[in-house]
Amino acid sequence: MRVLCLLGVLLFLVACSEEPAKVRKEPDWDRLTSADSKESKRLKQQAQEQQAAPKNDAVSPGLENAPPRISTVKYQVNLAVLKSDITLTVTGSDADGDDVEYSYQWFVNDEELYEETTSVLSAQSYQRGDQVEAVVTGTDGFSESRPYRTLIVFPDALPQITSRPSENFKTLDYTYQVVAKDPDDGELTYSLEDAPEGMTIDAESGLITWSLRGVKAGHYSVTIAVENAAGKKGIQKFDMDLGEPEPQEGSPEQE
Repeated sequence: MRVLCLLGVLLFLVACSEEPAKVRKEPDWDRLTSADSKESKRLKQQAQEQQAAPKNDAVSPGLENAPPRISTVKYQVNLAVLKSDITLTVTGSDADGDDVEYSYQWFVNDEELYEETTSVLSAQSYQRGDQVEAVVTGTDGFSESRPYRTLIVFPDALPQITSRPSENFKTLDYTYQVVAKDPDDGELTYSLEDAPEGMTIDAESGLITWSLRGVKAGHYSVTIAVENAAGKKGIQKFDMDLGEPEPQEGSPEQE
């Protein structure tokens, strides 16, 4: 019994003499970063600056965006027809190098055509003699250019010769009926600006006649002009090559 009591006292003493287990603590990273590591502090500051940096599609604070600028607006119409589509060609620039998009407004007799919003105005949208105006505006996504206004001026359309010269020389009298049209449906006058001797044209009807009797074989050039009341001309040019005439039936053959 005494032995058991001594053994128990001994075990108690041994247990009390051992040091308690140490508890491992995680380091205070915030304190370490701010107080003990200059490099960590620099990295943390750099990360904060990157988070606060503006995105690529935004203008940096303190930097003023330059608006785009339109330098010219040209238009194109087909003078050979009474009415045609009107096509605009825009030349512009942006000082910041931004991409520029253009918007279009069309006005006929001071009334806006809200359905026409492209660079092309259809021929069905106006009549000859109307006052047509185009307004073009450019934008780079941040600011807009000054509106560029263009008044469309319609010059007198040119008359046009639509017929083809005759190539038949079965007789000794050459004829060619010239046919022309004027987009303004005006009166036309025909003339020959270059023709072989003896060739004539009727100024009102456009009928060309030329007697080939006595005409030598060779190359001949012809230039026909048709003119409207406004003095606008349409031109047609063609060449003729004449060979030796064939002997007529019943005529004596030359030796």
